[in-house]
Amino acid sequence: MRKVILVFCALCTTAFCAGEPDVDALRWGKPEGGLQLALQSAETARLWGAVPLQLHLRSLHEAPLPLDLSKATGYLVVVQGKQAWITQPLVLAKVWPDLKSLLPAQASYISPALDFYATQLFIYHPAMEERDGYPLLSENASALQPKDILKLGNIIVALTLYVPRAERTPLRIRSEGCSIALEAPKFTGLSPEQQQDYIQTYLTGFSKDAVAAKRSYDAVAKAGVGILPALKTILDGGTCSEHGKMWLMTAFCDIGGADAAGILVHGLKDANGGVRHVIAFHGPKVASSELDRAILTQALTSDAETTAWAIRGYSTFRKTVPTGLIDYAQAHQDERLRATAIDAIFLARPADTRERLIKLIADPHPQVSAGAARAVGKLALKDESVTRALAKRLSGNADDATMVADISAALSALTGKNQLCPADADEATRQAAISFWQNQFAD
Repeated sequence: MRKVILVFCALCTTAFCAGEPDVDALRWGKPEGGLQLALQSAETARLWGAVPLQLHLRSLHEAPLPLDLSKATGYLVVVQGKQAWITQPLVLAKVWPDLKSLLPAQASYISPALDFYATQLFIYHPAMEERDGYPLLSENASALQPKDILKLGNIIVALTLYVPRAERTPLRIRSEGCSIALEAPKFTGLSPEQQQDYIQTYLTGFSKDAVAAKRSYDAVAKAGVGILPALKTILDGGTCSEHGKMWLMTAFCDIGGADAAGILVHGLKDANGGVRHVIAFHGPKVASSELDRAILTQALTSDAETTAWAIRGYSTFRKTVPTGLIDYAQAHQDERLRATAIDAIFLARPADTRERLIKLIADPHPQVSAGAARAVGKLALKDESVTRALAKRLSGNADDATMVADISAALSALTGKNQLCPADADEATRQAAISFWQNQFAD
C-alpha cells in the first residue's frame, strides 16, 4: 500500500473548540460505539479555491468515555457524478492536537476548519478492501490533484474514522454525505494559464446546443467582471449558436457593470428575436440608465413579445414597472399583452389602479376581463364602481366559463355574498350565477 500521511491545512487560528453544534444543520451518521460523526461545510465553494470542512464528533454516553483518539485515522470520500475518490490518510491527532483521550459524557466537539483541496486524491471503489482503516491502493495508483479532476457542480464529501481499541474490534465511524456546490472561481484571481484553461474547458459550449450553452453560462455567470473581455471575444468571434448567444447575453446581464450594459444595448438590435427577448427580461438586473432607456425604446416599438418580456423582467427584478410600459401594454391590440399589463398594474399599484382595472374588466376579451377580476379581488377594491363593472361584464358575452368563475369569485369576496360558480359548472348553474349578480346590481 502506498504509505502517505496527510496533514490538512488549518484555516482557522483556533486549534480546538468545544461546544454544542447546531444539530439542526448537521446530518449525523449512524452511531458506532456510542459515537456519532458529522461533516459541516458552507453550501457553496469556489472551484479551485478552498473547500473548508469541519468535523463534528459527539458522545452519546452517559459517562466519560475512555478512548485513545490519538491513534485514530480516517479518510474523506469525494463523489462527483459517477466518479469517486479518497483522500490520503487523515491522522486525527494532526487535525485535533488538543482533543483528549477521555471524552466527557454527552460532549460535542468541533474541529478546526480543514481544506481537502490541500491534499491528493485517489480513485476509489466501494468494493476496495481496507487495512488498518484505509482502502488498499494498488502500487501504481496515481495521485490526483483536486483542481485537475473536480468540475463545476455538486460534490458529496463523507468521512470515515478508524479508532483502534485495546483488545476490542476497532470502531469505524462514518458521517453522512455533505453536499457542496462548486461554483465558478473569480476569473481575475486565476493565473493566466488557469484563465486560458478555464476558457477552453468551460466556454466552448456557447457555440454548441442549448444544453452545452447552459453549462457555459453556469461557468461564467458568477465569475465576476474580469471574465467580460473573454466573453466579448467569444461574442465578436461570431461562433455562437442561436441558443449560445441567448445564454451569453444572460451571462452579461448577470455579471453587470457599464461594459456589460453597453454590449446589451447593442444586443437589443440583434436580428434574433430570442436574443432581444432575453435582454428585455434579464436586462433590468443591470443598474444602468442607458440600458433602461434602450429596453423601453425596444419594448415600445418592437413586437408584443419583447414588450411582455420587458414587463416580466421589471416585475421580477425591480418589483415595479415603468408607467409608460404599462400604458403601452394596456392599450395594445394584442389581448395577451393587455393581460400582461394587469400583472404590472397589480405590482406597481399606480394612483389610478382602480380606474385602470375597471377599464380592463370591460375588455371584450374574456381572458383580460378574468385577469382584471382576479386582480380587484386580491386588492380587495370594495368600491361600488368596481362591483358594478364586474356585474355589467356578465351582462354581455358571458359564455366563457373561466371568466364567469373569476368574476363570481371576485364579487363574492368584495360583497360578502357567496355566489361562486366553478369553471366546470354546468350551463344551468352558470346562468343562475349570472342572473344572481345581475339582479344584485340592477338599476
